[in-house]
Amino acid sequence: MTDQQPNRNALSLARVWVRSNIITTVLSIFIVLSLLINALTIGALLRVRGIINNQLEVSLAQLAELRQQKVRYNFPVDQTFTIDTTVTIDETVTVPLNLSVPISQTISVPIDTPVGQVPIEVPLNLTVPVSDTVEVPLTKDIPFKAEIPIRTDIPVDLDLSAPPLGDVLKQFEDALRDLHNRL
Repeated sequence: MTDQQPNRNALSLARVWVRSNIITTVLSIFIVLSLLINALTIGALLRVRGIINNQLEVSLAQLAELRQQKVRYNFPVDQTFTIDTTVTIDETVTVPLNLSVPISQTISVPIDTPVGQVPIEVPLNLTVPVSDTVEVPLTKDIPFKAEIPIRTDIPVDLDLSAPPLGDVLKQFEDALRDLHNRL
């Protein structure tokens, strides 16, 4: 039994050495593959970073150009407004009178005589001038009902650099510039 013991120990040591070399080789292969995958990932991330930086530069230039623009928009209005109200008039109007009134008439004037009353016909033919002012009070409720169509375009001019829209665009541009500087 002693002869087999060293043979067995030698065999076991050889097996352990082969096994540990296989494990070391496999682990080395995995480490090399992991390094290769990490290098490819880092390369892809650097390419993506370059693409994002280029797009941010283009976006910043376009946003700065946009902030210098003025926009004109014609806002169409096509509405009918209904007005239903009562207008109250309570005033005194002064009316000047300047006229001549012609009088052409015959009047009967009774005269007392010893024989009794005798009517005498007196013809009148004259013109009476009238010059006066008359105060006429007016108190009236006038109902007013109408539909007023409004069809027009209202021009709206927007300066994209002026507040509040200009401020929002400036904040957006600053945020993009900050992101570009961080990449």
